[in-house]
Amino acid sequence: NNQYIASNSNSSRFSGSESQLDWQLSRADRLRLTYAYVHAQASNRLDQRLTASNSGSAGWLRQWGQGWSSALFYYGDSALNGYRFERIDTRLAKRLALGKANLELAGTLQQRLDHQPSTFADNRYDSRHVVYFSAELEF
Repeated sequence: NNQYIASNSNSSRFSGSESQLDWQLSRADRLRLTYAYVHAQASNRLDQRLTASNSGSAGWLRQWGQGWSSALFYYGDSALNGYRFERIDTRLAKRLALGKANLELAGTLQQRLDHQPSTFADNRYDSRHVVYFSAELEF
């Protein structure tokens, strides 16, 4: 029986370290690097697999002027659910002033670089890329 049954009798313990570097290269450019090591102990082995031991990201953010901005990020981890995970995200946004409010319209493309399942081997979701759009109203 490989069915997961949630239970309040299970326990988990996490320990590890995390580092971040956020560097303003110029007025327009910013570089961001992160790394995390997590040691997970769980009474249920399925719970333990939900945490990657090593993970990190690298990103470049840029303000192009006149309300335009972009971001390019790489995400990777060693073994989420026993599988390697690698993805690149690209985001382009335009900020518009609406009186005292601001509207930001953005589009994001997420591209998987690995050929691993998203969660489990029998997962039927097989798209390597996802596109989505967002609108943020700030007032």
